[in-house]
Amino acid sequence: MALKPWRTLSSAVVARAKVFVVRRDKVALPGDAAEVVDYTYLDEQQGAMVVALQDDTRAFLVEQYRYPIRATSLELPAGCVAEGESPEQAARRELEEEVGYEASDLRLVGTFHPYVSVSNTKTFVFLARGLRRRGTAREATEQMQLRTVPFAEIEALIQAGSVRDASTIAAYYLVKGRAGSSVESSPGFS
Repeated sequence: MALKPWRTLSSAVVARAKVFVVRRDKVALPGDAAEVVDYTYLDEQQGAMVVALQDDTRAFLVEQYRYPIRATSLELPAGCVAEGESPEQAARRELEEEVGYEASDLRLVGTFHPYVSVSNTKTFVFLARGLRRRGTAREATEQMQLRTVPFAEIEALIQAGSVRDASTIAAYYLVKGRAGSSVESSPGFS
């Protein structure tokens, strides 16, 4: 038996922030005795994340302080897709803003939804090659340290708990799984 969709009866914004709103919907659950429940979730902008390879061997990661966890986090460059912007344009902008490079070859590898139980956001993952130095233009909240690591070593960083951002982990495995043969066949990859 196929699962049936839930039906939205009403939707209200209960809070607004820079990149998301908090919504509370009244939802009718499917079934003989359709039950109505409140469902609160984040209505967020889409995101773009970049696996940027320097010399086809080393990936750029950014380390930054993340207030919600009160700790630093090692992540792939990423950000929101602005209104009127395509995911590819956002990926190019984030690559230049956070890492200071532009890519002559930027390819969509895949997408994922980072936390489906509380948000509707979708993240687009790009693989960037052919990098040229430009210069960073970070936002005030983007106090970062740039790191480069061999792509093949990211998995060890994940296993060691050094990379704990779920979106970075998902993006790494998307690239490894879908573009892995072309990435791993590059010089310097094991």
